[in-house]
Amino acid sequence: MNHGTADVGDTADDLGQPHDADRALLAGGLGAVRQPTLDEDVDPAGEPAVDYLAGDAAVGLARLPLVGAAVRRRAVFWCLAAVVGLCLGAALYVVRPPAYEASTSVLVTQNPALNPLDAVQTDVALAESRSVAGPVLRKFGLDENVAKFIGSYSVVAVTDRVLVFTVSASSSSDAVSRAAALAAEFLSMRARELLQQQQLVVSSLNAAVTHAKHRVVSLSATIAAVAARPSSATQRAELSGLQTRLHQATTDLAGLQAARSSYQASAQVTTSSMIAGSRVLDSAAALPRSKVRSPVAYAAGGAVGGLLVGIAIVVIGELVSDRLRRRDDIAAALGAPVELSAVQPPRFWPRGLGAARGPGVQRIVEYLGDSLTRARAGGKTPALAVVALDEPRAAALSVAALALALAGDGKRVLVADLADGAPAARLLGVRRGSGIAAVTAPEGKQLIVTVPDRADFARVGPVACAWTGPDGLAVDGQLAAAYAQADLLLTVATLDPAVGAEHLPSWAAGAVVTITAGKSSATRIHTAGEMIRLAGTRLISGIVLDSDDADESLGMRFAPDPEQAAAEAPTAIIPVF
Repeated sequence: MNHGTADVGDTADDLGQPHDADRALLAGGLGAVRQPTLDEDVDPAGEPAVDYLAGDAAVGLARLPLVGAAVRRRAVFWCLAAVVGLCLGAALYVVRPPAYEASTSVLVTQNPALNPLDAVQTDVALAESRSVAGPVLRKFGLDENVAKFIGSYSVVAVTDRVLVFTVSASSSSDAVSRAAALAAEFLSMRARELLQQQQLVVSSLNAAVTHAKHRVVSLSATIAAVAARPSSATQRAELSGLQTRLHQATTDLAGLQAARSSYQASAQVTTSSMIAGSRVLDSAAALPRSKVRSPVAYAAGGAVGGLLVGIAIVVIGELVSDRLRRRDDIAAALGAPVELSAVQPPRFWPRGLGAARGPGVQRIVEYLGDSLTRARAGGKTPALAVVALDEPRAAALSVAALALALAGDGKRVLVADLADGAPAARLLGVRRGSGIAAVTAPEGKQLIVTVPDRADFARVGPVACAWTGPDGLAVDGQLAAAYAQADLLLTVATLDPAVGAEHLPSWAAGAVVTITAGKSSATRIHTAGEMIRLAGTRLISGIVLDSDDADESLGMRFAPDPEQAAAEAPTAIIPVF
């Protein structure tokens, strides 16, 4: 067997007499099931002090060690994300293929009087300026934005004399043409700038020489005028000062004329050598491009990007999720041990009751059969409810398969379907309407299926409970008669917090809850457990469907004290997964 059970006696199982652990749950909530330690405070009534916080149910929901398990568990998702990324990368290559590139190198001759590193950086800035890019665009008759065109090429100073132009374009020939045009325009612009710079300096020197000549002429005229006046001490002093200034002006004029002549001679040689020594070193040529590498790079980049996005989504979802997967977390939220883990029945094939032959449903059926001894109604007829918390399919299949198996063994079985959509009734062939119907089991045995009217808010069942009286209540006499003749009652139910679970004790003395790992939050699981206990039905255990293979937790509500467990029950419940 895949699970363990224990016969804890009928006395504590009688309806309306919940176990001590259940009474503690009803009195103190989820945290009251912990056994007190020696250093815990105990109140005068003998009950341990409860320090449970509602948020404790969410502790451990997203622990970092479980992130790896989440990534492995959702491998299909991030693999699909990688495939989608690969397809997007391939589509991007088709829609916007990589541009063709061409390059050319230019040799420049720098002014020996300047720092060559500073000079070559000036040349790079000139090559990437609008003064060079604009004429190239006009030459090709393009309406492209100048800034965009400048962004389509780059200029790199390999040395202080070599510049490399790399140009991108939509075609190889266009890239070659643009590279050649840029290099030519750069050299032309640089030559014009050098000549213009020389002319500006010469013009400045000519202006200075002209100004100096005017000063000499002006001083000469002033000296002649002063010399024509009658001689006196004042006249002789003024004349001496003017002659000194004239001498200085004549000297300055001679210096400026010499400087102009020297600059014209040297600058013409320097500028001519810089212009003549600057040329295209390597003609523009297209850069080689692999026909396979680019598509592979696009596809691989898309696949890696999609993979990273998929894994990031999985990791973030795991970190922020409040859905429970671990057996210990589920048991803590439910307030009952998790005594079985099983897989979901197949969704598509086989359909109907054929899916009950799967190993997961068979384990649940075997466990429910053993749990009937812990779900006796008033010590008489076993009445067990399987409450589907999130997905009722496994619960319905298990109840239907168990009912048919017991009916085949000669048991008189009454099946009640309180779940939304009546899935168990449909599996047993009760297709339409509500009420009571007889179903023929293998070997001619029959079982009774009842589907209470969904319009009946109370949906009271035939089992005697604390609030129905010793004889119980029933929807009608036919249901009461069927229950009186039945050997056991199996119920499939779903719970709605807006409606409550007060009707559940009239259908079952004990309940087993099926929970799909990763589907329900801690609040939802805790609410379901509290609804069952507050209604007066004994919550036997939980069954976890599709639990994580990496989950190594046990799924017990608390660690029972050995002496107390020995005193209360002849056999301890040891869940086996």
